Amino acid sequence: MDCIIMSTANILPLVQRVMTRYILFTIAVFGNLGHIISIIILSQKQRRSNSCSIYLLATSIFGLIITNWTIILLVYALDHTNLVSISLTLCRIRGYITHTSSICFRYTVVVACTHQCGVYELYN
Repeated sequence: MDCIIMSTANILPLVQRVMTRYILFTIAVFGNLGHIISIIILSQKQRRSNSCSIYLLATSIFGLIITNWTIILLVYALDHTNLVSISLTLCRIRGYITHTSSICFRYTVVVACTHQCGVYELYN
């Protein structure tokens, strides 16, 4: 029984590394691709006249920042020196940028929904 528990305890970190390396990298690639396509589409001149498009453009920019500052650095740290754990300044900057971008992402979605609800109520 102890042998089974020990082997499971040894396998779990390997499973975590594999999942972090391949699943998070795939999420980062598709996330960056989606955000870049959204930025290209929503930054066109005819789309910028709609206020909801501007909100969605802002959420795409914040999402791009979040993806690159969290997932990419996490996957990079698997095989290389984790710069965040070495430098206190970089650790604080990463935490600040990630937290600020995620808060701005959420608030922009809330403002867009509130704005669209107000516009809908105005015209009905």
